[in-house]
Amino acid sequence: MSLMLISNPVMSFYFLQNILLKHNVKPKILIGSKFKNDLLNKDYTFTILQKILYYVEKGQFLILQDLESVYPALFDLLNQNFLYLANKKRYTKVAVGNVNRPTVSVHENFWCAVLTEEKESLLDNPPLLNRFEKHNLSFDVLFDNLGNHKQKEVFDKVNILEKFFKNTCNIIKNDYNFS
Repeated sequence: MSLMLISNPVMSFYFLQNILLKHNVKPKILIGSKFKNDLLNKDYTFTILQKILYYVEKGQFLILQDLESVYPALFDLLNQNFLYLANKKRYTKVAVGNVNRPTVSVHENFWCAVLTEEKESLLDNPPLLNRFEKHNLSFDVLFDNLGNHKQKEVFDKVNILEKFFKNTCNIIKNDYNFS
């Protein structure tokens, strides 16, 4: 139900999206803002929380990134702390503000993946970490079973792509005089 991929978020997103598409699952992706005003704005946090709760009720697969201001509100959901009523539906409480803890229906098909980097502060929060099935995804892990020849071939291709994108970004920067 709750998965955390610890890696370069772009790489995690790429692998996760490919796996999901092979199974005809189209995830909803929510990426948080890095702007200071957004991070301090309770309306921003509440808006993101409303979107998440909508997808929880609809049974969507969610991919979340950079939503540190929202994760504490989802404590019971991520802990899979559910209340089952007579209709056998799952419900959980969500912390909205200091006082309000509404009960929300949790669809049986709901899944959530959080993408984070090792260096992010999210990893310094043990109670949050305990809520997830965690996987560290890196090139070293992915290539353990490949021979040295194949590893070198893959790294060479990655280096070529990196140089291409670096050159492309420099061309765009020079053409538009971004500083």
